[in-house]
Amino acid sequence: MPMITLPTTPEIQLMDAGIRDNYGGKTMIQFLDVLEGWIAENTSGVIVLQIRDVKKVFEEETFHQVSFLDKLFLPFGNMYKNFPRVQDYNQDELIKIGVKSMEFPVDVVSFNLLEKKSDYISLSWHLTTHEKNKIYKAIESKQNKASLKRLLKLIH
Repeated sequence: MPMITLPTTPEIQLMDAGIRDNYGGKTMIQFLDVLEGWIAENTSGVIVLQIRDVKKVFEEETFHQVSFLDKLFLPFGNMYKNFPRVQDYNQDELIKIGVKSMEFPVDVVSFNLLEKKSDYISLSWHLTTHEKNKIYKAIESKQNKASLKRLLKLIH
């Protein structure tokens, strides 16, 4: 979503929260922290179900040597291109540290909607039939089947 200015005095500018916490890791850890005592007393633990729109690392992804000239200009493009990877790294680190501090077990189970870059699904409010079919098909991936098996084991 684009940045907007609220009609207040003084004006307040807001940006899409995804720039800070695209996958909700900070919000989840804060929620668990606030309810830690109640969760520890009244449950056997928490299962965090993570449904990702983009896989962390695509299997067909490769990296190659770059020329000297590319080394001068790539950092600018890479900052934008690698921003989701930086968020993934920060989220994983935050969740790992946050979960260790809890008085109860926390299991994170992830599902990926995309297995290949070519499986792109738009981030719009309305999905096309083709995009919905890609999502239905995603559950058939090896990784998602393993995640489903793990989730079923955890809830039984």
